[in-house]
Amino acid sequence: MASAYIRLMAQTTDIIQAHWAIPLGFIAALMPRKTPIVVTCHGSDCTLAYSNPWLRLFLRKTFSRAERVVAVSDYIRQIAVSLGAQDVEVIYLGVDTEKFRSPM
Repeated sequence: MASAYIRLMAQTTDIIQAHWAIPLGFIAALMPRKTPIVVTCHGSDCTLAYSNPWLRLFLRKTFSRAERVVAVSDYIRQIAVSLGAQDVEVIYLGVDTEKFRSPM
């Protein structure tokens, strides 16, 4: 985790896209610069925090600093909102099965 923070601090960026609210979103939230942060919640980063008060503290810090929060499903969006995220957008993960077909 420390190496990710050090690498992030060494770069100048216009926006930070953090996959997983914990740990990457939290690392980005600790940055002293006010670079906008977009956090994508994939699942266990929110579901584990829902049942663990310590992880919930990290997640709330992440959400309070995030400019935008994205969830990969409506279920994860609901959990993120219950944990303090504001205005969460759902962008489903998936594959276009018409475009990408199995050769079998």
